[in-house]
Amino acid sequence: ERFFRCRAFEPALRLPLRRIADIFLQSPAWYGERADRAIRHASRYDAISSASEVPEISALYDVLRQAADDFIANLDPGPDAHPFTTSAPSTFTIEAWGGISGDSGYHQPHIHPRAWATGVLYIAAPASASQSADRIGWLRVGPPGDLMPAPGPDWEERWIKPAPGLLVMFPAYFMHETFPMGLNEERICVAFDIVLRPVNTPV
Repeated sequence: ERFFRCRAFEPALRLPLRRIADIFLQSPAWYGERADRAIRHASRYDAISSASEVPEISALYDVLRQAADDFIANLDPGPDAHPFTTSAPSTFTIEAWGGISGDSGYHQPHIHPRAWATGVLYIAAPASASQSADRIGWLRVGPPGDLMPAPGPDWEERWIKPAPGLLVMFPAYFMHETFPMGLNEERICVAFDIVLRPVNTPV
């Protein structure tokens, strides 16, 4: 709980989220069963960068940068010298991509080993996500299912109900996953990483 954040992010709520979703849907890249990715039977939009010539995507990137800055600025140092807080970057880059899942799309349990922290910003959520008893379209953060119950009191799990403008952030070593919805509905988000970079490396 000390490093996990989940809230509606005001700068994201001011974005044209529906327009961004439509941009993602115009040129998605399909990912089926790639061994080097956790994504399964879903699509990605891989053109999110600060150099984008699409105004909405450039604005989205700026919001991701704000989210990263806010996460670092409000990180609880705690009473100990935890490696996550002591390694908080003063210089970093944002690597981001859009995720588009339909009825069969999902992500296997995974971490982001190249990153320091990981974020998810929801752009569009399935209508069925509001049916909390079924957790349709939700994100799960925690140990893989085959390790449940968790091997120790400190390995908790969280279930996140998606909603447009909702921002989730956590250390990149937190395992997370999604599940097939089994419904023809949209689940569109931006996944992004805070990646450390040397001081003299260009942004």
